[in-house]
Parts: sequence; C-alpha cells; structure tokens
Amino acid sequence: TGFHIQGMVLIEAARQMILAVMETHLFDAEKRGSYFVVLDHLSASFAAFAFPLPASLRCRVDHHSTDAHGNVTCRFTVAVWQADEEVANVQIAVRNYSKQFIQRLEATQVRATIRKILAKAGTGQSLPSGAFEPEIA
Repeated sequence: TGFHIQGMVLIEAARQMILAVMETHLFDAEKRGSYFVVLDHLSASFAAFAFPLPASLRCRVDHHSTDAHGNVTCRFTVAVWQADEEVANVQIAVRNYSKQFIQRLEATQVRATIRKILAKAGTGQSLPSGAFEPEIA
C-alpha cells in the first residue's frame, strides 16, 4: 500500500541513534570525530508496521567496554515505539577504531579484493605500484 515506513529506514534510524549515544555519552569530547564506528552485528525484528506518524526510539546500552588501545566495543538494543506499541526492535554491535587504522585496513583489503578479481578474470592485469595507498591525515 505504501503507507508504512520501510524497515531499512527504521534500521538506519536505530544506527543513527547509537552513534548519537556514543558521541554524547560514551566518548570523551577530545575523541569525537577521530574514529570510525564499525558495524559488527545487526539483527532486527518487526512486530507491526510503522507509519509516518509520531514515534519514538528507545536506546539501551547492553554492553560497553574499552580495550587497552582505547577502542570501544558496544552492544545496543533500539526499540521503535508508536502508539504505545513496540513496532520494531534492532540489536546492533559496534566497535570504534582510529581513522588511521581503518584507512590502512581498508586500503589493504581493497588491494587484496582487486587482485582476486583480476586473477579470477584471467586478464593478466595487476595493480599499479602504490595503488589504493591510504592518505592518512
């Protein structure tokens, strides 16, 4: 019918909620903006349709820990409520890493993926030297 809000929109709302909670309540002010939050796990269940009418999100921190390097690991449950009824429930687990670490990791993985694709295609092509090197600020 097209009246309800798509589930992916509710999942994105939950993701945005946990980012706001992490920024506001779990990170020191000097750490804000110096890291990337990486999704480890996500699951969602839907009990009813949500409509473009007043609704609220309720976020619970189920787990929060910090390792020796200062990286934070969290698990959250975000419930979407509308008309006094829970219409969706999203469980999200995340970790944060420094921007530099993620840039290096991503560059390494993109090079490896491209090499695999080129090898599978049998083109004989290879990556140029220095391709996909991270620009670390």
